[in-house]
Amino acid sequence: MSEFTAIYSTNHGSSAINSAMRARESISISGSKIMAELTKRVGDEEFSGKAGKEIKNAIKAVTSSFDVEGAKKVSYELYQQSNIETSITFRGQGITKAGMEAFAKAQKEGSIVHSESFLSVSTQKSVAERFMKKATTQLMIEVQGFSSAGVHSAYSVKSENEEVFSPHADF
Repeated sequence: MSEFTAIYSTNHGSSAINSAMRARESISISGSKIMAELTKRVGDEEFSGKAGKEIKNAIKAVTSSFDVEGAKKVSYELYQQSNIETSITFRGQGITKAGMEAFAKAQKEGSIVHSESFLSVSTQKSVAERFMKKATTQLMIEVQGFSSAGVHSAYSVKSENEEVFSPHADF
């Protein structure tokens, strides 16, 4: 799980995993792109020496073998994490017109919605707003619930205060 959290904490890793899951395609992650992003974030020294090289090799090994079954395993592990307190998290994103219409229809009908992939959220609304502002058509979702899980690693961007919902989560 620690290698997954390091990989998922990167823009390349989360994008590669989630895009493939939504498209129901095989997952392809570039280990060199992951390591470049992590090295830029935490510095070269973190991955030098014997221990650093072992971490780097472990992360690269997971990137080369992470597949749909690996995603299912991580999904299940995240889903099984128990949170007894309700919390509020935020997701800001771009959305297509058709996506917005489908989302509004589901909300109006009271339908249960599932994400096809991991759903990243933040405990900080300002972080979600930054992600939302990158899009032409913007959507802000406020989630009150108890099933988000932290996927924090030593390499995570701490200021994002990221939590993740598994594809098993009901909305």
